Amino acid sequence: MSIRLTDFFVRFPIFGTIAKNSKNFERGRDGWMNAEEKLCIAYKKYMTQRSKDEFLNRIEYMKHAGDLGRTPVGTGFKIFLFLLVAAESMGFSYLLGTWIASEGSANLYTQLMYGIVFVLASILAFVTHQAGEEFYRTRLKRSCHARYKERGNTDFPSPQVISLSENQFSDKSDPPETRCMNRIIANPHDRGSYFWSWVAGAFVVAIFVASGVMRYKHMDRELTLESQAAQATASNPFAQSAMPSELKAPQAAADKRATEEVLASTKIEGGAAIFILGVIFVVTQIVGFGTGYKHCFAGRETYKKAEGKNSFWWWSEKDGAYADTWGYSTYEAYWEAMQPWKDIVNARLKELQRRLNKNSPNNLKLTHTFDDFLAMEARKTKESQNAHNNQPPLQGSSQTPRSEPAAVIPNAENVKPDMLAIAAKTISPQDSDVPKKPEPPPAATAPGLQIMTVAQAAQLLDASETDVLAEIEAGRLRARKIGSQWRIAQDAVDEFMRG
Repeated sequence: MSIRLTDFFVRFPIFGTIAKNSKNFERGRDGWMNAEEKLCIAYKKYMTQRSKDEFLNRIEYMKHAGDLGRTPVGTGFKIFLFLLVAAESMGFSYLLGTWIASEGSANLYTQLMYGIVFVLASILAFVTHQAGEEFYRTRLKRSCHARYKERGNTDFPSPQVISLSENQFSDKSDPPETRCMNRIIANPHDRGSYFWSWVAGAFVVAIFVASGVMRYKHMDRELTLESQAAQATASNPFAQSAMPSELKAPQAAADKRATEEVLASTKIEGGAAIFILGVIFVVTQIVGFGTGYKHCFAGRETYKKAEGKNSFWWWSEKDGAYADTWGYSTYEAYWEAMQPWKDIVNARLKELQRRLNKNSPNNLKLTHTFDDFLAMEARKTKESQNAHNNQPPLQGSSQTPRSEPAAVIPNAENVKPDMLAIAAKTISPQDSDVPKKPEPPPAATAPGLQIMTVAQAAQLLDASETDVLAEIEAGRLRARKIGSQWRIAQDAVDEFMRG
């Protein structure tokens, strides 16, 4: 379900999230109302804030998987394609319904015909779409294998199977085809398959031939019945007259020849119409195949069904690199697209808070924002991860803590000595492999006081902006909010790091 549809159900009158929870005064976590949390949770899955490094890591994953720039099928086009296949299946379903429900009522026949249309349309749309997706992935895999062999390799490639959570620059020394295989194949012998392509081809050919034969035979039977009925009701003024047989025979032959010519002409016209319908059917399936080919992803974790979600095939909730980046290729565009939706969510939250205050006998003083909720969730996740990491190793485990070499902090001359010592312990050595964009211009400062933005503080602390906001909201990091932006003093960061 998309964020637009979620927003529609949130503000739907009577049954929407806002309407149903406007009298829910139960308290939740950290001073939140349960109603506020329910509303924010509905949007959270679409509004996960990614740091710049996380965003660039996902872009790098899609680039080497061959998925950067590709897009999934839009909901509108899915509906259009299904209706197109359903409309084309209507004629064939009419004939099948005639055979199956020949003794039934007209109502039963109509229901059966619509049922056949739905089943046929669903199967055809699924099979052709799957075939298109499989065809694209198989071609890409075999292309990578071919380029690997062209480099003089005689063995099968040994992919590292790089997941989305790993550093995407860890295989930067490998050739392009190897980096691609690291993200799209499951084992060295995985060269793809054309199974669904063969299934789709056989299915389309079988329906094309079967529907054509049934339509032609049905037309032939109807014409024969019409011809017999016409001959039975025709009145010949000379039929009762005492005409010599030598005159009747030529007349009967002429009538028969004329009837045969009409039938032959009608059959040719009907055959041409049946052939055109068959061509339309095949073209419709090619459109479904092409849609799957053009709008699929090869990467294992580029665009996948979210875990624990069992929604219907095309409309299942998605997860992965594409979903995390909202389909944008630059971090600036990603934030520009997300900010209007954050404003919308804050507006919905304020409307819910207004209704709660109105329906409550007490003044609830609800001032939470969606940013506060995201910061709280980030803090809870961080605490959970820290608790998990601090657990002692299992008995008998051979794992030992991995020592990391000291990392070099860029622009160290601009960092205070005590901050340099603390930050050097927290920055991962893999960060040196991640390309950084130019530093933002320094914020305006007062005499003897250095002021920084949340992004600058996050970079200094080697943390995400969400984590910094969580510390601010919790009161552990002193900051001042100017309008909708936070400003942090250098001495506040120093105090925070000293604990």
